[in-house]
Amino acid sequence: MTCRKPNLTIAVIGALIMTGCVSTGPKREEITSLPNIPIQDTEYMPAKLLDSSQKKVIVMPTKVSATGVNQAAIQSQIQGQIENALAGAGIYAVDRESAKTLKEELLLAETTGKLNYDGPHVADFAIFSTVTTASISTKQTDGGTDLLTGKETGPKCVYNSKVSGQLRILSIPELNQVNTAEMKGTDSSVEAFYGHCSLTKSKHSALLSNASGDAVEHAQTEIRNSLAPMGYVIERRGNKNDNVFRVSLGAARGAKEGDSVEIKRKKITELGNGETITEFETIAFGKFTGAIEPMFSWIVLNKKEKLETIRRGDLVKLKHEDNIFEMADKSTKDLREMFNL
Repeated sequence: MTCRKPNLTIAVIGALIMTGCVSTGPKREEITSLPNIPIQDTEYMPAKLLDSSQKKVIVMPTKVSATGVNQAAIQSQIQGQIENALAGAGIYAVDRESAKTLKEELLLAETTGKLNYDGPHVADFAIFSTVTTASISTKQTDGGTDLLTGKETGPKCVYNSKVSGQLRILSIPELNQVNTAEMKGTDSSVEAFYGHCSLTKSKHSALLSNASGDAVEHAQTEIRNSLAPMGYVIERRGNKNDNVFRVSLGAARGAKEGDSVEIKRKKITELGNGETITEFETIAFGKFTGAIEPMFSWIVLNKKEKLETIRRGDLVKLKHEDNIFEMADKSTKDLREMFNL
């Protein structure tokens, strides 16, 4: 008789959980009573502090090179999950039909390396996705004692699906590569063993569909950060206990209480030959308070010693992070691959 392994994901979540509450700064009614604190303008002020325009993204049809699978189903699942990931982060995805001509030109540009499109401005970025692996393995296991429940179990049929590939984000019309992200998804199903292990077509499709969705979830934080909405520091208010900054980034573009932000400053380096390099240097980190309006919000800094470094016009960018369940899921995948579980 053997003992079955406990659920690895549960173990990882338990290791990641941290106790205690995290403050998100003063409440809305407290902020309105705080005195204004003058701050200097940044060296390179933006043309508009209250620019509410949104970058638009076009999600290209997923290429599936894996064989022996329902390619159309995987393509639909991947593309839909990418669009959902963008929507959940306040990033505008262009309607598939309205960008039909641009899509055709972008597909051609993948081969030629040049975009020949002179139509209306539809999107600022394009996301290309490729699935290189889509497979299902079957394994029979002996019965034993479940370490979590202590109950005896009989022989099982274990089915594991795996989908992997890559995402690429390109700027339009330059077609410069902004970022890449690895897609890596899995799913599994366990059934009682009755003489042989066999998988129905519907379960086969479901396993690959779930693994496809999981693959996008594995990459979604990378996608969201590459295309994260941005705003600017507008003003500062505070006293000896509380200090907050109003920023032109609100609920309409994904701001949520407790979410992280990155404050950056524009830097231009002269090369001496008439050319310049423009960079954005990270100067501080913070998080949204509960005072969030559609077009602006208030943030607090993670470190008080950074208060005097912030200037009006500094860039503020949403910084997406994996939640505890996403962290546990990624850690579980890494452990399973490491120990071939």
